[in-house]
Amino acid sequence: MRVFFTSREVFDIVFYMVFYLVVMAIGVYLLSRHLMFGRFISFVVALATVFSTFFIVWITVGHQTKIITMSMLPYALLLVDKLTNKFKLLYFVLLVIVLWVIFSASHIQMMFYVYLTIALYYLVYLIYKISKKENLLGLLRSGLLFALATILTFGIFLDKYLTVLEYNKYSIRGQPPITEKIKAQEAQKSNPQKTGLDYEYATQWSFSPGEVFTFVIPSIYGFGWRNYAGVLTGGETVRINTYFGPMPFTDAANYLGGVVVFLAIVGAVFNFKKNIFVKFLVILSLISLLISFGKEFPLIYDLFFYYVPYFNRFRVPSMILSLVMFAAPILAGYGLNAIIDFYKTGSSEKVKNIFKNLSFAFIILFVLTFIFQGFFSDIYRSLFADDKAISIVIRNNFGFVNQELYNRIAPHVYQFIFDNFLKDFRIFFILLAFSSGLIYLLISKRISLNLFNLGIAALVLFDLWRVDSITLHYSDKEELRSIYNPPDYVEYIKRDTSLYRVLEISGGQPVMSNHLALYRLQNVYGYHGAKIRAYQDLIDVAGILNPFVLNLLNVKYIISDRYDSIYGNLVFNGTKKVIFNPNYLPRAFLVNRYEVTEPLTILLRMKNADFNPRDVVFLKDSLDVKVDPPGESASAEIMEYQIQKIKLKVKATGNNLLFLSEVWYPRWKCFIDGKEAPIYRANYVFRAVVVPPGEHEVLFIYKDEKFELGGKISLALNLFIIALFFVSLAPNVIGMLKKKFQK
Repeated sequence: MRVFFTSREVFDIVFYMVFYLVVMAIGVYLLSRHLMFGRFISFVVALATVFSTFFIVWITVGHQTKIITMSMLPYALLLVDKLTNKFKLLYFVLLVIVLWVIFSASHIQMMFYVYLTIALYYLVYLIYKISKKENLLGLLRSGLLFALATILTFGIFLDKYLTVLEYNKYSIRGQPPITEKIKAQEAQKSNPQKTGLDYEYATQWSFSPGEVFTFVIPSIYGFGWRNYAGVLTGGETVRINTYFGPMPFTDAANYLGGVVVFLAIVGAVFNFKKNIFVKFLVILSLISLLISFGKEFPLIYDLFFYYVPYFNRFRVPSMILSLVMFAAPILAGYGLNAIIDFYKTGSSEKVKNIFKNLSFAFIILFVLTFIFQGFFSDIYRSLFADDKAISIVIRNNFGFVNQELYNRIAPHVYQFIFDNFLKDFRIFFILLAFSSGLIYLLISKRISLNLFNLGIAALVLFDLWRVDSITLHYSDKEELRSIYNPPDYVEYIKRDTSLYRVLEISGGQPVMSNHLALYRLQNVYGYHGAKIRAYQDLIDVAGILNPFVLNLLNVKYIISDRYDSIYGNLVFNGTKKVIFNPNYLPRAFLVNRYEVTEPLTILLRMKNADFNPRDVVFLKDSLDVKVDPPGESASAEIMEYQIQKIKLKVKATGNNLLFLSEVWYPRWKCFIDGKEAPIYRANYVFRAVVVPPGEHEVLFIYKDEKFELGGKISLALNLFIIALFFVSLAPNVIGMLKKKFQK
């Protein structure tokens, strides 16, 4: 297995994710056994859960923290339900450990989904018990213990989450764009979205109602990445993305499996009225599905976005489908349970005829796809893969093409997409025909239970793996290894050992990628899920492609696929072009004076490039000290540059204002010759400090007292939980010793 990975680190990451998928499978199996499923049904439920394409895709894209969080959900539900039935200290300690793993993954959005699941569990059970006039003591005890476990776990990670909570206030997750705040102020009305992400940004990956069909027919919206070998590539196999739904892109369909969904419907139909856990799973699935629609069907999503605390910090509404992928296989388990009960206790002729007729109906539909293939093509073209959809696929894979080339490419692209859809459509019908046929034969006692079990397990595994295998693909080892080798343009830039930043451009647009960090190049643009809001405002308002902004950001080199003289002089022409920016400003320099103005005005002035950054810096408030223009002998030089420490040697000829091209954040401290000095927010985004006359050591250091306090509390609580764990084991150990001595 190791030979397919380019480095030990990559192997470790993949192994790490697969390990937690196995952990999730074990958890689902244990939960299923707790729900009184047999071993076979529990095995199928666990298999169907972890082989869901939704979770498999997480491996291919490296979303390990999502897998870790979801792997603990079955354990959390299992322990919550056990604590509802009976209190044991061991259950409580194990619940703390489960939450510890969830909190350690630090994926706040996935944590929210776990807690939403637990909250719905308590709500559904509370309503049920009140309606049935049952005792609430066990449920209330479980709820209080879960709350206590949460408090203890939060305390264990206090060093981490205190800093996260504070950072949130200054990030795009905690503040809307500056333009939105200004609009709300000008309109003189309350803004329901006072904090959080911009609505359009948050809802980019909204799952559309039509895409629910991808649960059972993965290629109905094109699928995602898959191999193509045909006319367009001269028979050579290449990976192309055929997705054309409303989301910006996706790697694969959110496939649950036709057999799993069929069995889940059977489980819901035959158990909803009599089983409270089935009610909970159905409600969880429906609410999660409605939230996943985001802006495509905002009825429920908007209620959460505007009124549920912290929800507007989250993006990618389709991520909550993980709860559907978790609930559906368990519902399928209930379906199998009901079918086996029919086999053991007998079923009515009506039930037998339902499955018998379904089997024949699916066979007829399967045959019709061959007889009326042209008809199905016309319907598919009009409802799904229309001209707009095909143009999306062509643009995503071949770039912008002229009309003549489009007309030549489009028929081949459509035929490839339709052929895959039709194949999935036929497989869906034949799988359901086999499934309903097996069910009919079992409850009619024409086949044995063992043969039925074998058949269902084979159908589920085949159904899921055939789609998973499209997503899980092997890449050329040498090609992957080459990613770690610095390209020629990086090698050229790395000859410059001074302090500077770079920007990569492709097609005239900034490249949202973090790959340059691999080569230790400081890039002013890339992906971060929770950027500092002020920096994002700089990008949105002043523009990251603005030469004035690039100068201020200390961008010395621009990497591009084409030369543009607006950025400077072409100094390297290799696999990509390197442009030297002769107007870049140093990372730190002294300015003549300051002016006070509003944040949006500062950004607009940077956008218009109508001031000299060496002459004036804009602050929000006036200073208590008079600022002097630096004399000819004044200077500022960075002596040491680290992630959490920047040391400068500054020679000031008066009270000189030092500008530092680093993002302002309140936890940075400045010390001039060991004495703390205030840091001012300069040009809305950056830092400035007043340096008194003379030569000084100016030290910027990141210091967070909350982190240090949280670390001490965390250590104490970790020791407490470890002690509590051993105490909880004592009754079991004592019992074992008594039995041993009695023998």
